[in-house]
Amino acid sequence: MIRIKSFFLKARVGFHFYKKLSVSSAGLTLLLIFLRNPIEATLLIKIVLLALVFAWFKYLDPSDKLLFYKNFGITPESLFIYNVFLDFLLSVFLYKIANLIL
Repeated sequence: MIRIKSFFLKARVGFHFYKKLSVSSAGLTLLLIFLRNPIEATLLIKIVLLALVFAWFKYLDPSDKLLFYKNFGITPESLFIYNVFLDFLLSVFLYKIANLIL
């Protein structure tokens, strides 16, 4: 039971980080849908951009902005994987909606 609570706490904290990126991610997805990019290209572009964001937070920024997440036991790598997963879900969802409308 404790592990389940810990998992959901970490998921909530990880979603807290993703909320900051979700608006720009959705905007980028909508732009790429409008430009008629295939979903594979969109997902590849988003992986590269998320990797750049995490490289900025982990290696280039002198202050430790990920300390909040580290205090909850979330490593930057697991935070990156969680955000890529949520970003994939958002992208696929927006592509499915766009295919229904168009």
